[in-house]
Amino acid sequence: EGYFESSLCFQRFLTLVTDELVRPLSVNAVVAQPDNTGSADDAFVEVLYQPVEAAKGVKQRRGSPMLLKLEEISGHEAEYVSNWFKMAERLKPVADLYFGTLYNPSAYLDFNFLCLAHAAEAYHRHVIGGEDVPAEDHEKRMGEVVGAVPEQYQKWLREKLRWSNELSLRRRLKELFSKWAHILTPDKVGDHGDVVRSIVEARNSLTHHEPGGQGDVPSGARLLRLVETLRVLLQLSMLGELGLRAEQIETAITRSRSVRLLAHLGR
Repeated sequence: EGYFESSLCFQRFLTLVTDELVRPLSVNAVVAQPDNTGSADDAFVEVLYQPVEAAKGVKQRRGSPMLLKLEEISGHEAEYVSNWFKMAERLKPVADLYFGTLYNPSAYLDFNFLCLAHAAEAYHRHVIGGEDVPAEDHEKRMGEVVGAVPEQYQKWLREKLRWSNELSLRRRLKELFSKWAHILTPDKVGDHGDVVRSIVEARNSLTHHEPGGQGDVPSGARLLRLVETLRVLLQLSMLGELGLRAEQIETAITRSRSVRLLAHLGR
């Protein structure tokens, strides 16, 4: 299980830096002899499992630019791959959601949107974190609010307010956009306030299906634009986790397929 998890992790690393789906065409293992001398008697075993079978007939690259070229990270390859493996373990839910939309794309654009919005929210929670107010202030506030209602409702109300000190999606997105504001300029993604509002309203409408809720549910090119904006935001976040320099990230993201699609949709 650990072997295949490591294989998947490296596969995802290559998918991120090449901006193309990377799948294994074959998996081979070397079973060394007990003396570990690397003799000719070592057994070479072809490992077969479903992802390999599903990868038969994978098309070659279409010539799109890679986010990172090998010569650009020369001398730091081990550092970046090591950072990626650490990130993958720490942020597995984020990676599962992001890469799930790539390897198992849904025919329903709104499903991909919800997955990416959830991934962005989870990334902020695990990496940046933060609370609405300091914990001690929240406890005081909770005590005053709960104490103001009849005793028979206090347990119910405390449970309802259990996550009330969590940051809202709106605030999390604002902080992520602010972090990458020098790259996600308005000419690329539009006004940050408008984009954040559109993402939050779309997420709420699609999640709660409230008739007559705030704003209409975007579809078609409008929803695609939100999807690709979230994808770029997550690409930037994951490139940052590699430990790349700011100028490397800025250069890499200009090659992103999603950035180019956003430029097309913006015309």
